[in-house]
Amino acid sequence: MARRWRRSRAPEPLGNGVWRRAESRFRRAVDRYHQVLERVEELAATAGRSESIAAAPQSGMVDIAALQTVGAELAELLPRVHLVCLAAQTMGPSDGEVIPAGPSGVLLDVHRALTRSATLVAQAAESLTMVLVTMGAGRRGRAAGAELGPARAAGQAASQVATAESLLDRRDGRPLPD
Repeated sequence: MARRWRRSRAPEPLGNGVWRRAESRFRRAVDRYHQVLERVEELAATAGRSESIAAAPQSGMVDIAALQTVGAELAELLPRVHLVCLAAQTMGPSDGEVIPAGPSGVLLDVHRALTRSATLVAQAAESLTMVLVTMGAGRRGRAAGAELGPARAAGQAASQVATAESLLDRRDGRPLPD
């Protein structure tokens, strides 16, 4: 007879509802961007480029350093999104599919901003995928300047995260913890 032990686990700080899923969606989008970035870097390395990465913008090639910078900026958003989700879970706990409205409906706007930010990060990964496809087709010249798409989407994602933070700051009257 098998013996099953009951383990007491601490409750998940984000619960199992919409705030956990919002953070998870954002994290998966950032992970996807980095997965595609690795493939772009591998393709650029196997192409046997003789010029340095820093010379890429002048040579009509893809600026890998700019794409890596975008990836770093997206990774820096992860703890901010986590803190927003923690604050939202504290204000309006969720263990299901329903988005809690919170006081004055502020949590609906916070969730909307987080969802938009995750979508924008996914768009950045999609733009980077198009760079990869263009490079793979041997049209490196056409891929030049393509780092602007991911950078633009990442900037808009950061703006949406800042919007979510400001919505919670205004409601609470105190800044999110660092």
